[in-house]
Amino acid sequence: PSLTEFVTKTQVQVGDTWNLPVSTGNQSYGITGTLTIKFEALQILSTIAGTFSVFKINISSDSLIIHANLDNDPLNINAQNNTKISISGETYLEYGTCRVIKAELRQENTNPANPNRTTIIETEKILAEIKTP
Repeated sequence: PSLTEFVTKTQVQVGDTWNLPVSTGNQSYGITGTLTIKFEALQILSTIAGTFSVFKINISSDSLIIHANLDNDPLNINAQNNTKISISGETYLEYGTCRVIKAELRQENTNPANPNRTTIIETEKILAEIKTP
């Protein structure tokens, strides 16, 4: 889910930190743990789509775990069981609308069955255009 789906309060302040429980999927396959969100600053951010007043939000976790236990597992998903996920990054939400203007995220997956093998995924989203109806 996107960050805006987690945000249920109508007001936050710079310096607020939330620890959000994560529980996705089902008994056969899912992710559990805690996601930490810190509302760091209000600032101005420019992209090719324009200049925006944004809330800079730091996102992190080192406690997410994949749970995989499938009886019929043709894709070998069970091999992911107990994989640890570490997340770090920033999201910039437009002040007043919560529209994502920019987001950068780094995810590292390490399975204790093979600790010498780590998968790293880095993503970046930047608002490039605003379409009006």
